[in-house]
Amino acid sequence: LQREWAERLQSGNISGYPIEGLGDVLYETELGQLNFWHVFGLDLHDNMQAISGERGQSWWVEAIRFPDDEFETRAAELENYAMVASFNTAKRRQPWTADDYRKCHTVAVFRSGSSTQSI
Repeated sequence: LQREWAERLQSGNISGYPIEGLGDVLYETELGQLNFWHVFGLDLHDNMQAISGERGQSWWVEAIRFPDDEFETRAAELENYAMVASFNTAKRRQPWTADDYRKCHTVAVFRSGSSTQSI
């Protein structure tokens, strides 16, 4: 989808959707709804530093899910979650590498609400 939307952006064929830069995509859900998503690259670190540093905020990345087929049982889902929790503990306060991102299906970045909050 990133390639498709990058090509559409370059040609101006974005059909009125809010596609403004590389990494902006629309994807169709299983219900047929279009959702907007922005896919960050390794520039995520620089972006988070830029929007957090001046305010004295902290930020961190956490894995949400590892790659796997759709879970067929609750036990399979819990196993994936346990592996993710262990990974997050090992990565706490450590910079993420490209390989770390490749290991994950979904990640999220969090930012503290104020300069007095710490992680």
